[in-house]
Amino acid sequence: MSIHYDTLRKIAQEIITIPQHFQLEMEDSIPIGDEKERAFVWEVPGTDEKIEICLDLNTGQLTRLEIEREQEEERKTDAMEKEIRAVTDPFLKKHAPNHAAYKWVEIEKQNGIYHICYQEAVGGLPLPNTGCSFELDKELQIIRYRLEEYHQPTERPTWPAQIVEKENVLQKIQSEMRTELAFVTLWPSIYEIEGQESEERLVYLPTPSHRWMDAVTGEDLFGMDHYLMPPSAPIESKQEGQIDQHIDSIQQRADWEKRLGIDARQHTVWKSKDDGETLSFLYRQQGKDNDTEELEALSVEGYMKRKFGNMLRNLEASYMFQIEKSTGRLLGFSRGGEEEERTPSFTRKKCWEKAESFLQAVFPDFRSYLWLREDKEDTEDEAREVEFFYLPVYLNGVPVESESVTIRVSTFTGEITWYNGVSYAKLCQLQTHSSTPVLTAEEALARYAEHLSVSLEWFHDLDVEPHTYRLVYKMSLGERSDGAEKKQRELRYIDACSGEGIWNRKE
Repeated sequence: MSIHYDTLRKIAQEIITIPQHFQLEMEDSIPIGDEKERAFVWEVPGTDEKIEICLDLNTGQLTRLEIEREQEEERKTDAMEKEIRAVTDPFLKKHAPNHAAYKWVEIEKQNGIYHICYQEAVGGLPLPNTGCSFELDKELQIIRYRLEEYHQPTERPTWPAQIVEKENVLQKIQSEMRTELAFVTLWPSIYEIEGQESEERLVYLPTPSHRWMDAVTGEDLFGMDHYLMPPSAPIESKQEGQIDQHIDSIQQRADWEKRLGIDARQHTVWKSKDDGETLSFLYRQQGKDNDTEELEALSVEGYMKRKFGNMLRNLEASYMFQIEKSTGRLLGFSRGGEEEERTPSFTRKKCWEKAESFLQAVFPDFRSYLWLREDKEDTEDEAREVEFFYLPVYLNGVPVESESVTIRVSTFTGEITWYNGVSYAKLCQLQTHSSTPVLTAEEALARYAEHLSVSLEWFHDLDVEPHTYRLVYKMSLGERSDGAEKKQRELRYIDACSGEGIWNRKE
């Protein structure tokens, strides 16, 4: 039985002191439709300062605390573990009823924020989704707290009677490991590279880069297909057209309206934006009334509408499109409005024909850059409201990591309802890079093998009922070290021309 809301509000106000200049902006039960918690949000109007508290509806137990406030000057030295735990331990004992079971404590610092994780442990290894987590700011004040065990309760495991030898697992992983070529963009804030600008490189990727092996059987927890993307293939060549790259925002908008089927007599530009690199246009259907629904002031819906109303209204646009100014190419398009439920009349094959025609109109030379990814689902057994087509970018047969085009087609009307494109300027830039490696795939694989390791950990399997824990060997490609440092660098790529290892940047 739920605790009275007035009682829950009183409990929330006693968790921490709510300054008088903070106003209560939201008080409601969440998630909507499956209410389990009572959420409270206080804010300072006109600022980003916020206090959010969530309590269990039935027990009043604190499940989450989040504080956003103005930051003071950063500490000159790192805090010691004793200082950090002097803050978190008392809070833990007061608000986590199972705190005595949290035998594993890990502390990390990232971007000036201290992350503290308290967990239960079995066999000296922490159990995921147990215990709780904290974040402390530079002044060692609590800014985040989350009771992890509240969300995915699972019976605690026992250590297996027998496990596979580590060396046997390593040999299996190494024998099944491969490398593949790819173009990647490297950012100096993420990777250990020289200079301050991003750069494109031809690299070898490890495939797969991560695996989880059952420590009892020695077999992969998921199977190799879990780590691999579905295969892609080039699209059959046809006559390709061209798009005028001369930029004139007014004329270009009219051209694109015609190309995208936007009737300017029925849909008017509601918002437009020029950020120097792109032009964006949002349309609203003429005569359509704005949403005037009145919502309870402190409800989730009312709060979201006040705080994110402009962004939510953007989602209600009848049309949206964005073009790249330097090339005149389409970067994005969406068609709004709700469709009447009916029997789908367009098969996946017919939807692809519509998608292909659309590409021909907005990206005439798409066959030179895009491959079509195979659909893994059985498309004939189940009717769909929309069909998605995923087209990764390839240059001279080499994939470009994280670059792709996505198209969504309505199976009711055959209309394109969503298009997410790529920067044509970037494609042209990548064309200047050689796609021929100096290093062989075998040489790259040998270099990855030098950094291959596995370690035991508990894996929380949420795909079975009841949920369970499995002891696994987790594969990693980290820097070998005999030190006590918990977080090691990860070898992400091997440069296919220089043979250089490219590591993620560690704080």
